[in-house]
Amino acid sequence: MSSHKHPLGTVAELGEEAVGGLSKALSGELILPDHSEYNDARDVWNGLVNRYPAVVVRATGGQDVATAVSFAREHGLDLSVRGGAHQQAGDAVVDNGLVVDLSECDEITVDPERQVATVGPGNRAEDVLAETQEYGLAMPTGSAGCVGIPGTTLNGGVGWIRRKHGLSVDALRSMEVVTADGSLVEASPDTNTDLFWAMRGGDGNFGVVTNFEFDLYEVGPVVGALNVFYPADIVDEVLRTYRDFAADAPEELTTIVNYGEIPAIPPMPDHLHGEEAVGLIGCYTGDPEEGMETVAPLREVGDPLIDASDVMPYEALHEVGTLMHP
Repeated sequence: MSSHKHPLGTVAELGEEAVGGLSKALSGELILPDHSEYNDARDVWNGLVNRYPAVVVRATGGQDVATAVSFAREHGLDLSVRGGAHQQAGDAVVDNGLVVDLSECDEITVDPERQVATVGPGNRAEDVLAETQEYGLAMPTGSAGCVGIPGTTLNGGVGWIRRKHGLSVDALRSMEVVTADGSLVEASPDTNTDLFWAMRGGDGNFGVVTNFEFDLYEVGPVVGALNVFYPADIVDEVLRTYRDFAADAPEELTTIVNYGEIPAIPPMPDHLHGEEAVGLIGCYTGDPEEGMETVAPLREVGDPLIDASDVMPYEALHEVGTLMHP
C-alpha cells in the first residue's frame, strides 16, 4: 500500500451516519474497502499504480456525481475521477479519498440524420465506434480503441482523422459538467462559455463531465491504411521521403512516424520482434482505393521489413492501435 493510513480507518473516521447518508443519496452503488468489487473498482491500466481509496461511488448519472463531489468537499476528502482508467499516471484512483467511478455511465445515442452523438463518460473509443460505424460515421477519438472518451477528449483527442476533421475537442458540441461546488451545469459555445473553453484541453481540472455531445463525420466503414516498417539503416532516406511527401499530402491522410523496436503484435513476424525500425502508419478517410494510391510513394522507399498496408475497417485500425498501446 502506498499510504500509511488504511482506507477502512478513513471510513471509520467518516462515521456510519455520513457514509450511510451518502449511500441513501445515490442511485448508483457505494463501494467501500470491504466490498467484493473493491479491487476491481480501484484497478487501472498501469499495473504499477496500487492505490486504496476510502470510498468509491459508482455513479449512474450527473446527480450521483454531484452528490459525490459535494460529499468529498464537505468531508475534506481528496477526489479522483475514474473514466476509462487508462491514463499512465493512474490519477483515476486516490489513496484514502473518494473515487467517482463513471464506468456505468455508458449510454451512447447516435442521430445519423443530424450527425450527432451523445456519449456517456463510461465509454471507450471502441464502444463509440461500434455504434457510429453502423452509419458510416465517426467522431475524432484517440488512435487506440481502448482509451477512455473523457481523458482522451479533455486532453485534446489526437487520432486517425485529425487532418481532415480535427481533434476530439474540435468536434465537441456541448458537455454536462459537475463543477467543484457540486453544481450540474451545461457548457457549450453558448452557455458557460469560459468553462467550455477551459475544459477543452484542461483535462479534468475544471469539473467532471457526465455527458458529451459530439459532431460526427462521414468516415469508413473501410479506410485506406498505411502500415509499413523499414530497416533502421535507411532511416535518413525514409524521413527525407516522408518530409517531401507530407508537404503536399491531402488532408484526408493522417500519418504517424515511429522510430523504435518492432512490436510483438500481429502481423509482425516473430523474427522481427524487437528489431530497430522506422514505421510509417496512417489512415486515409476518403475513397479507400484512392488512399492506397496516395500512400504508394511511402511504401516504395526501399525494401520494407514488413508492409501490412491495405484497405481495412476503420474500427480495425483502432484495434491495431490498442495492440501497440494496450
